[in-house]
Amino acid sequence: MARVKLNPIVDRVQGAFGDIVFRNYEGNTVISRRPEAPEGPPTPGQAAQRARFRDAAFYGRVVMADPPAREFYEAIAKQRKHPVFSVIVGDFLNAPTVTSIDDSAYTGTTGDPIVVQAHDDVEVTGITVTLTDDGGRVLETGPAATDEWRWRYDAQTDVPSGTTVTITAVAMDRPGNTGDLAVDKTIP
Repeated sequence: MARVKLNPIVDRVQGAFGDIVFRNYEGNTVISRRPEAPEGPPTPGQAAQRARFRDAAFYGRVVMADPPAREFYEAIAKQRKHPVFSVIVGDFLNAPTVTSIDDSAYTGTTGDPIVVQAHDDVEVTGITVTLTDDGGRVLETGPAATDEWRWRYDAQTDVPSGTTVTITAVAMDRPGNTGDLAVDKTIP
């Protein structure tokens, strides 16, 4: 693979010429050999990835047809200097991740805060926090509110001392992908 610089003949050229392929990527012309066709049927993993990519492309077409959603992604694409469709497909393929749950201020009392940090390549649209006891019974669940660059959930029920609580935070992004993290805490 070679990058072309200061050559007006092939600047912004796309396509194939014999076994040579010209591509534009991030404003640069890249020259490479023609890719070889795979032999045999696709593996189950390849078939699953192709299905995911097909769904991502469909999501991209739906978003491009929706003016408000398209404007949102266009602003991000302009900032990153990437094509809009690539940003949309990338958002579909990458789920958000919950990076931390801060339960240091949670003592099992109503109103105690639980602070969650989550990241996505585009935007985390919401976080749901669920508290369960050792038996798996749901004690409470609800949405967290944005608190600057973090998310904050205020406990809604009192939990007796000595109970081990599992705090699960589930983050969601625009395409509906989810990522979660769970921590255990024994109420003092």
